[in-house]
Amino acid sequence: MSARRAALGFAALLLAGAPACTVIEERASGAGGAGGAAGADAGVSTCEGVTADGECDGTRVTFCSDGSIKTVDCAALDSTCAVTDGRADCVEPERASGCGALTALGTCNGAVLSYCDSSGLSSMPREIDCAAYGQRCDPTGATDGGAICVPQGPCPTGLDEDGACTGNQLSFCEAGEKYTFDCGVDQCDARGGFADCVVVGAADGCGGETAEGRCDASGKRVSCQGNQVATEDCALLGLECRSDGAGSMRCMPPTSCATSCPNGTSCQSGRCAPNQTPSAEWTFMVYVIGDNNLTADAWRDLNEMEVIGSTSAVSVLTEVEFSSTYDYAPQAAYRNAVYRMKVQKDDDSSAVTSLKTAEKVGTFKMSDPARISEFVRWGVEQHPAKRYALIMWNHGAGYKEAFIDDGGSLSLKELVTGVRDSGVHLDLIGFDACYMGMHEVGYAMRGLADVMVASEESEPGGGYPYDAVLSRLTGQPSMNAAGLGSVIVDEYTNDYGGNPYRSYDVTNSAIDLTRMEAFHAQLGSMVGALAQDLPGNRAGARAMADSSDILRFGQSEDADLGTVASTFRGLGSATAAAADDLSASLASSGLVIDSKAIGSVSAATGLAIFLPRPGGGYYEGAGAIEGYKSRVAFLPMQPWIGFASALVDASEPPPPPVGTGAVDQFRVALSWGDSPTSTKSGADLDLYVFEPDGDFGTPANGSTTSNGRLSGDSYDTDLPAESYELNPSHVPGTYIVLVHFYGGPPGEVAYPTLQVFRPDLPGGTRTLLRGKLKDRELVQIPMDDSKPLTQPIDGANFPGVLALDYSNLWYATTIEVK
Repeated sequence: MSARRAALGFAALLLAGAPACTVIEERASGAGGAGGAAGADAGVSTCEGVTADGECDGTRVTFCSDGSIKTVDCAALDSTCAVTDGRADCVEPERASGCGALTALGTCNGAVLSYCDSSGLSSMPREIDCAAYGQRCDPTGATDGGAICVPQGPCPTGLDEDGACTGNQLSFCEAGEKYTFDCGVDQCDARGGFADCVVVGAADGCGGETAEGRCDASGKRVSCQGNQVATEDCALLGLECRSDGAGSMRCMPPTSCATSCPNGTSCQSGRCAPNQTPSAEWTFMVYVIGDNNLTADAWRDLNEMEVIGSTSAVSVLTEVEFSSTYDYAPQAAYRNAVYRMKVQKDDDSSAVTSLKTAEKVGTFKMSDPARISEFVRWGVEQHPAKRYALIMWNHGAGYKEAFIDDGGSLSLKELVTGVRDSGVHLDLIGFDACYMGMHEVGYAMRGLADVMVASEESEPGGGYPYDAVLSRLTGQPSMNAAGLGSVIVDEYTNDYGGNPYRSYDVTNSAIDLTRMEAFHAQLGSMVGALAQDLPGNRAGARAMADSSDILRFGQSEDADLGTVASTFRGLGSATAAAADDLSASLASSGLVIDSKAIGSVSAATGLAIFLPRPGGGYYEGAGAIEGYKSRVAFLPMQPWIGFASALVDASEPPPPPVGTGAVDQFRVALSWGDSPTSTKSGADLDLYVFEPDGDFGTPANGSTTSNGRLSGDSYDTDLPAESYELNPSHVPGTYIVLVHFYGGPPGEVAYPTLQVFRPDLPGGTRTLLRGKLKDRELVQIPMDDSKPLTQPIDGANFPGVLALDYSNLWYATTIEVK
């Protein structure tokens, strides 16, 4: 996610040559414990020769105070014991660079250039595979005498700009210099006297497969799309492979119901339809997976629903589970179970009154697809209506696993299964979750619902404004699914766009899923055109994929489809025509019913698609392409995968350095009060976690990053607390935790506390306070806006950041992740 908070003023983040750390650990017991005062060992009547200046005993400082011998364990304070000018004390250590002996000048290891990157808050080693750019590594070729990637050398006789293939290696000349590429996942081929790396399969086509397709023995559709073979699991998508009556075999609406229909309905023309026309217009179902760090937002959203409640025309139903790990007092009586209820109108904003009469349906993981099916079936059986909406509420991650439930999660395939097995065709499915506005998600849901509402970008923790949405729905209950989709899009963006206190970057779109198959065919046509224009233009295509002209989101491999089409139309004439058709579909075909975007993502056109940047990166320790392929194997995305593979460096990224104390899981929880012992505050603090792939998480921006999950923003939850939890799937490296004083009433101060949960810590947790060691005691220093840092953090002011010279910033800690 991009930097959205001008008040923080980040541009360059530097740690090189950092002075002593000012983040001090508080211990619940022992020396230097709560409050920072040095604790006393068992006292004796005299100091027996130990002086007030003290002495070092390993990591412990021993000294005389008030006639008793006292000790402080410096190691417990992340310090060492040292004697300076005859006085022993705990001395805070210098932060070591993560680069070891590696410098900014760099070194060469074959074609790989390694150097120390000090452009972030933490100095880290980086690597560039010069061979991926057709070059070699010169250890002294840079202007400062350091290592640099350079061309292979002067062009040999007989090699020109048209190039030549040697095995799967491509060589060509440019400006008199030789470049050599290993085509990797591409295929080196000479066509018409011009050699290039071309998309695998483009030369051979689809063999005997045709664009019209066929149904294989397992009921899957096999077809030729974009000059590549694509397969699609029709049954999984709630469809069946059969003739469309126009000469093609496709995944079509089923002629029989795949599962038993809910009570009160029967199978009619392949769908479960009501036996009698219901009198109610809508059943609006919200599946609230709140057993995670969004639990306070779940409580708040239920309260928003109660502002309107159910009416005779609209039934508002929820199934919800709260967290006991992320403690939130108002919901204390409803922890450790799942509750199902019909939401009634209630004017008490501090209580969810509907819970008092809710059904306690058990203790289970809500991230079980079968539980989604059961909830939807219950809603249809107990509250029949002419139309049905299902809102999935939780963290989202598009094509990846999402909908986190205290350690569990749902894959896109499992989400599809849960909805399909309910036997209910939804009029609308909405995702009150991050990054679900993807082509892959819409295509997967097209047989199960008519309209999808989803966001390309991360969502703020507050999610949908349910009071505003339900007010409009109950005021005009006869609206159709497209109308409700537009209402959600409008009220969501109005809520965040009209906030005078905070600026947000948000997107939301209502998509007509009945048009998704035709749109996917157009995408296949563009892939075929790209394959046609790619020979001779591979380097240009990679540059386009990495261009800032393509709008990307907090989940950085997600690219806005409209900007992808407009950028790649410059690749060649065939692509230009196909890209224009795709853009027209997004703009005017009716596929996008309504789309709104504000802030830095205002160019969003309604749907994103997976497109990793050239140079790779990794996902779950493997290539981004492999992670994607495994998750969308049931969809006919093979042509797009082939094109994306041609743009991504095939080499595996170097493993990150794993130092001592590296962990593969952690959680941080920030809280603050108006005094060192208070839990109440009118100040607004923001937790920032800077991630090693350049992303950063802060609840003010949304509840999900590419590596972690965040709680709701304190501004929305009215709680002086925010948190971040590392995803099971994450990029390894250094994670930097920073706290920012965003604002508050005049004169308001805040004393922050950061709990760090790590499996390698004694007891699993450590508490950090903002303060300094002074005369063997920890002195807490509050945060306020009396001396803010408003300029970008750079080498000139970073020592002051560490020394707490600025009142609005706290560099809390770094965590090495493997």
